[in-house]
Amino acid sequence: MVEAPITVNVAYDPEIDVWYVKASSLAELNVGAKTVDKLIDKLPGAVTDILEESGRLRNKDFSINLVTQVRCRAAA
Repeated sequence: MVEAPITVNVAYDPEIDVWYVKASSLAELNVGAKTVDKLIDKLPGAVTDILEESGRLRNKDFSINLVTQVRCRAAA
């Protein structure tokens, strides 16, 4: 059985040059990294730790829905 998808909203803070978890369906999730790729690499381990520690890990299969917002400007 696959766990319900875990939604993770990530954001970039240019003042400290870091990507971080802004909000998540796992309230305890608090992860940051210099690049979004490194943040993505950290998420499975962090999620597993939280689920194991809280007794909510039913199996080793889960999915993460990563959500971010990108600010764009229309070409002139």
